[in-house]
Amino acid sequence: MTRVASDRPTGSDPDALLRDLTIAVATGQSVPGIAAVIHRALGGTVLIADGQDRSLARAGDADGAPEALPDWLPSCPEDDAQAFRVDDWFLAVARPGPEILGVIGLHDPEAGAGTVEGSVLELGALILATELFRLRSVATNEIRVWGDLAAELLDNPDIDRTRSHMATLGYPLDRPHRALVIEAAGTGERPAMATVRRAFRTAGLDGRLITRRTTDVVCLVEGTVDPATLAASLHGEGAPLLRLGIGDAHDPAELGQSVGEAELALRLSGAPVVRFDDLGIARFLSADADVTRLRFFVNDWIGALVDYDRDHQSELVVTLGHSLRDQRSQRSAAEGLHIHPSTLKYRLRRITELTGRDLHDPDTRFNLDLACRIRATLASQHPPELHLQEELPLDASEGAGTEPAAPAYAGTSASVEVAILDRAGVLSSVNAAWTDFCRDNGGDIARAGVGTSYLDVCAAADGDPWAGLAATLVRLALAGDLPAEARLTVPCHSPDLSRWFEMTVSSRHDDEGGCCGARVTLAPSTVP
Repeated sequence: MTRVASDRPTGSDPDALLRDLTIAVATGQSVPGIAAVIHRALGGTVLIADGQDRSLARAGDADGAPEALPDWLPSCPEDDAQAFRVDDWFLAVARPGPEILGVIGLHDPEAGAGTVEGSVLELGALILATELFRLRSVATNEIRVWGDLAAELLDNPDIDRTRSHMATLGYPLDRPHRALVIEAAGTGERPAMATVRRAFRTAGLDGRLITRRTTDVVCLVEGTVDPATLAASLHGEGAPLLRLGIGDAHDPAELGQSVGEAELALRLSGAPVVRFDDLGIARFLSADADVTRLRFFVNDWIGALVDYDRDHQSELVVTLGHSLRDQRSQRSAAEGLHIHPSTLKYRLRRITELTGRDLHDPDTRFNLDLACRIRATLASQHPPELHLQEELPLDASEGAGTEPAAPAYAGTSASVEVAILDRAGVLSSVNAAWTDFCRDNGGDIARAGVGTSYLDVCAAADGDPWAGLAATLVRLALAGDLPAEARLTVPCHSPDLSRWFEMTVSSRHDDEGGCCGARVTLAPSTVP
């Protein structure tokens, strides 16, 4: 039979048992110390688990006890901490209030444990409840403290003061760290701190220096980061879709720069995971460059194209950038732009005429490509410039002639229309709001639903400059050249109702980071 408390002095002496348990906790032995004391008192295998049945400590295993406790919760007394039996185990719960914080189990396959053993387990459960509550308070305070220290690192210029605070907590801040910025993909909600901390533990990263901001979470870590492992942890089953930007490693006094790098990486790429050191030349353009000089360089090389695109709602800059990056053939470049090769040839001739540059000269090609990339980088560093407030009629039969005094249309979140486009600009899926709006306003879903080319719909509005602008944004998104989500204020009026929508256009990316289409949304707005 398993040895029980009647064989041990502390088992039958509550004062001695209380003294031993108190010493174990007071000397920092914590939950393992409690398990050891109970084991010495009762002699059998002792297991301690938390309220979610996760193992916390084990003492003694000479009797071949299982590694985990049985399903004890259905048999747990509701109103008190009285010991109870489940299978081969004698148990008592640590419950200072309605919530069960933990459970102590004694392996007793011969059912020899009785009142004395129950008293030992109950006293142990009382001390365990106190210790688990203390540990929870410590953990809560540590989360707050480390979050405060992360914010202090980024916001407080007194790095020596922060270094002193962290040294007190046993964290020597004497090596370079890098910033990881985690945000929701698309229009999702800001990631929960619990989700981020769990992902960091799974990926084997120190997630103590985490701070929460308005739209994202920032974590400061030492050493290298395996993006694939962390991304897999962040995107686990049932987890929200998140994006991860990784900055370069910097000395602690310069971690704000690493945060900026991670943010820029997220803005320049639509990929789920993007590192600043993968941005290529954009890294140098985003450093300590003279913005005025950069803008002069852009204007010198492609300023004429920018002006022409603005005045004619064309896309010569997009065409130039894509053709310079696709070196395979003009046919391949045309396919990437979703235009006919003859159209590409015409545009390249027009670009040559407007710039006066020889597109076959290697140095000229380099500088033109550099100008296109600088322009995209500057736009990404100032995303509000992309939130255009142009008036864009979605239907050629509606638009500027509509009476502006009509009552405003106030939609709801349920009326947000969403369309997913494939790489060719064809609608591959639309939500119910998209279909309902088309039907309720006399439209033909066969001409505006799944299988329809969004670019063809825009082209059908012949002579409408705003439809051309919409097509330009969609082509940019399809080519992966839209550095950030673009927004426009869109009128779509009826004869008796003034309706405004906020239109957003963004690129869609596959798991490898390649562009695989576009996303268009239309959300009701009361502000023209």
